[in-house]
Amino acid sequence: MTVEAQQEPYGRHRGDARPGLFRRPDVLHQTPAYVDPGGAALMTETRTAVLQPTGRLNMVASPAFKNLVEETVASGQTRIVVDLGQVTFIDSSGLGALISALKATRQAGGDLRIADVPDQVMSVLRLTNLDRVLRVHPTVVDASRDW
Repeated sequence: MTVEAQQEPYGRHRGDARPGLFRRPDVLHQTPAYVDPGGAALMTETRTAVLQPTGRLNMVASPAFKNLVEETVASGQTRIVVDLGQVTFIDSSGLGALISALKATRQAGGDLRIADVPDQVMSVLRLTNLDRVLRVHPTVVDASRDW
C-alpha cells in the first residue's frame, strides 16, 4: 500500500485533494510477496503488510497514513513493515503517525517495523530517540524475517 503526499491547495475544500490510499496488490495480496535470492519465501503469512509512504510524511500526509494503518490492522494484517525508502521528509506529525501505527499493531497482537530509512529520516529518529523504539531494518526483506 502506498500513501502519496501531494501538494494541496489551501482553502475551505481541501478534502478532495488529500493524499490518496493506494493498495499494492503485487506486495500485499500475493503469497509470497517477497522471495530472497535463494528462493525461500519470506512473507508467507497473510497477517503481514508492507506500507510505503512517499514524499513528505508531515501533517498533510499523516492522517491518511494513520487511516491506512487502521484499515490494514482491521483487515487482520497485524504485522506491518513500513518501507520509508521514498520518504524525503518527516516531521513531528509523521513521527506521531509511526508511533500511533506501532501502538495499533501491538494492541492487535502484531508489530511494526521500518525499513530502508533515508538519512534525513534516520537523523530525526536519532534526535528524538525513536530509533530505540521503532525497529529499523536495512531492507523490507530483512524486516520481514523472524516475527
